[in-house]
Amino acid sequence: MHFDRRLGPPACAAGYPMVRQGCIGVYVCVLQDALNVVGRAELSIDGVFGPLTGARVRVFQALNRLTADGIVGCATWTALMSQAVGRG
Repeated sequence: MHFDRRLGPPACAAGYPMVRQGCIGVYVCVLQDALNVVGRAELSIDGVFGPLTGARVRVFQALNRLTADGIVGCATWTALMSQAVGRG
């Protein structure tokens, strides 16, 4: 099992750090996997938050009436994980 050191404080009580384009690591893998489960995003789970991951995040945010800025903070993590947990 592998754990990454947090690079900053969590975005909120959900425990996930804020991620955005340019970020890399295990939390981006979690994000990509959840987007694939919830929205059939067809993302490679590579841990790299690139333009395609950003586009899929903005689509998810817009569909869930969140600010579609491509930044995965508290509101986006909470909405995404509430829909993804137990589905994949």
